[in-house]
Amino acid sequence: MIIQDGIKIYPHLDWESKIWLSEGTMVAKGTASNGIQYRDNAFKPLKPWRSANETEREILLGQEGEDEPDLNSVINIVKLPDHVIEELKEYKLQNINSKFKFKHYKALYGEKLDQSIIGLNTYLKTLLIEGQPVPPPSFAFNQPNLETVTVYLKFNALGGLHIDNFDGFDIGQTEHAGRRMCINLGAEVRHLLFINQPINTMIEWMKTKKTVVKEYSQWNLYNDFMRYFSEYPVVKIPIQPYEAYIAPTENMIHEGCTEGTTHYDVSLSYRGAFKNTCPKPVLNSHAY
Repeated sequence: MIIQDGIKIYPHLDWESKIWLSEGTMVAKGTASNGIQYRDNAFKPLKPWRSANETEREILLGQEGEDEPDLNSVINIVKLPDHVIEELKEYKLQNINSKFKFKHYKALYGEKLDQSIIGLNTYLKTLLIEGQPVPPPSFAFNQPNLETVTVYLKFNALGGLHIDNFDGFDIGQTEHAGRRMCINLGAEVRHLLFINQPINTMIEWMKTKKTVVKEYSQWNLYNDFMRYFSEYPVVKIPIQPYEAYIAPTENMIHEGCTEGTTHYDVSLSYRGAFKNTCPKPVLNSHAY
């Protein structure tokens, strides 16, 4: 199925990277390399991955002359400032491989790390809509070489591609939800997986497949969408160390990926009122 216009990527000035597309989605079954099983009705990208062609890149990337979309249809890719990177490098956060080890680490370096987070927050203020507070940070640790990384603790199972609902909005109100900023603090590239259609568009598409579209929850919607539109591609974009994505994760199907890595994945996330950090399209964002 050909990718359609939808959520746009607005990267930083130096971003030059391939964009990958899957053959669609599939039900994820069995156990991943971390020994954790997928929950029932979990989905993951259908391989193989292929590089997006020029036409597909034009559909996915913000283009000169286009009207800037609503924030709930914008994905930004940002790079931390050099002075923030140098300070964070001192802590060797990529050596942390569990929440338990992180607690031990904080006992040794917590005060200095907290000061670095405060410094990072100063930078974050430049990314937020004016007057909005800096949201609290949240660390996450994932094993390497996983097709999908999100574990549902309630079931101790991998959830696969999903839509967030941290803000508790009903399915028709997700345009009011904040966007998520996820910073890669690990040693290797991690990937953001997403389907480039916002919730409202997915609901409209479902009306072409079902006589009656029920009152969807986030779970019902992404479950139905990936069953009825299983040939629609998943987009995969790399997030290099000390880069971050800012994405409307409560308004799109998405997931993280560490496939191909050998080191633990360490990330720092914030959810808040982030603006479009690159409203003018980056004309030199081409595949390397």
